[in-house]
Amino acid sequence: MKLTPLYDNDNRLLAIEFESIYLSKSGLKEVLHQLGDAHILNFRTAFGSEPYVFARFTYRGNQYVIIEPYGDSSRYWCGPEDDNVKNDFCEIEKVFKAHNPFFLRRILGDFLSLLSR
Repeated sequence: MKLTPLYDNDNRLLAIEFESIYLSKSGLKEVLHQLGDAHILNFRTAFGSEPYVFARFTYRGNQYVIIEPYGDSSRYWCGPEDDNVKNDFCEIEKVFKAHNPFFLRRILGDFLSLLSR
């Protein structure tokens, strides 16, 4: 999966962005399973109080969030929910980058990506 890395002022990897079409709920479960120590806290619900939040998960004692930054965006932002988290995000980035979406989802995502350019 193609990612856009986001860095803090000290040039440490802080978060990633990626196109939302490539990640379903089951896909996120597969990705986080690769980390071993990650646990999904919750997914977005149809009438939830935070419609821009796709999911929350914990990894090594820290809480992370996957959001649609603009509410109805084609991109997800994934990073720590607390600005003070200083853990290395590289392991999380690595499993997201290695994620291989289901064939039809990948074809549809590639096609939609081409149209949006």
